[in-house]
Amino acid sequence: MRKFVKSIGWLACIVLTQSPLVAQEDVGPGAEETRQAVAVLRSRLQETRDILQGLQQLEREWEEDRGLLEQGIDARKSEIEGLTDDIAKAEERKLTASQESAENAERRLELEQVIDVVEEQLKRFEDHLRRLVKWMPEPFLTSQRTNIATLNKAEELENGPLAQRVQLTLTLLTQMEKFQSQIFPVEGEMRSGKDGKDRLVNTIYYGLALAFSYGDGKSSPPLALVGYPTDEGWKFEEKPEFANEIGKIVALGSGGGGEPAVVNLAARIVEGL
Repeated sequence: MRKFVKSIGWLACIVLTQSPLVAQEDVGPGAEETRQAVAVLRSRLQETRDILQGLQQLEREWEEDRGLLEQGIDARKSEIEGLTDDIAKAEERKLTASQESAENAERRLELEQVIDVVEEQLKRFEDHLRRLVKWMPEPFLTSQRTNIATLNKAEELENGPLAQRVQLTLTLLTQMEKFQSQIFPVEGEMRSGKDGKDRLVNTIYYGLALAFSYGDGKSSPPLALVGYPTDEGWKFEEKPEFANEIGKIVALGSGGGGEPAVVNLAARIVEGL
């Protein structure tokens, strides 16, 4: 097609520029008709050349448009390929997220089950601690007053954070163990003997199970007491027969001076914890 258009164009150009009919003088009869025929031919060839040039221009424009169109198609193909990759990656992330979500849900269920078991066991332990507190000596109750008050608020405590409940029980247990391994002297307690009269005494607590109280009795006989825990709290019994021994124990335990000595006293086994 392109070769044909070019050939016709060259032919029209040759005819229009080099026709011998135009170059020669008018000779012989029929010259006028010949000129008219040449003029018609020239006009038609001019029209043909214009048409061919228009076709060539359209062909060039079509080639340019086709190039732009092909570039656009290539760009769209690249975009489609990119979007396809993005969709594939998104589907992969969605699948991974679904798997992780299922695993997290399973772990969360396991954790909730563990928490339920811990809460049940912790509630039992808290109830046991409330019973133990009744057996604690006065110095312990004084030092742990705030924690014990929190422990006794059972309903409020059970609705509170689990970590706080665990910390409370650990604190009380730690203090119980600490108190059990130490001797605590307390000065100026008020105790009464068999006569029911309150007397000022000094007391030595040996751990959580035994205590000795002694009042020097400057205006009356000395008051010697032995204390031990019960379900109703600590109970102190008067032991006048051991007044001398109890006095020595309290004096030594309170730092009252004197040489270290072995003091023999009857022991009592306490049951009920």
